[in-house]
Amino acid sequence: MFNTIPRSMNWRKIARIVAGALIGLGVVSAAVAIVGALGFALKGITAGSAAAGIMSLYGGSVTVGSFCAIAQSIGAVGVPTSVYLGACMAGAIVALFGDVTSPKL
Repeated sequence: MFNTIPRSMNWRKIARIVAGALIGLGVVSAAVAIVGALGFALKGITAGSAAAGIMSLYGGSVTVGSFCAIAQSIGAVGVPTSVYLGACMAGAIVALFGDVTSPKL
């Protein structure tokens, strides 16, 4: 009566979905951490960092939408919550799709 999990949904499937969601979350979190480690920071690009080297490749003219501009934006304010949620959902869907299409579990 109180069991809301369908019989076709076993714990192994649920574990795969949760693991997929966590992997998606981890990928985005790692990307944000890497951007920060490169030197893209809240107050701008850190002097002497890899980010400074990347910016120097642009010759002082960083265009809107370029890698440098996007990385600086991520370094300054992070990514929206919707990106984390989207990555979690994508990871869960990939895990579920892989579970549905695999012949054996």
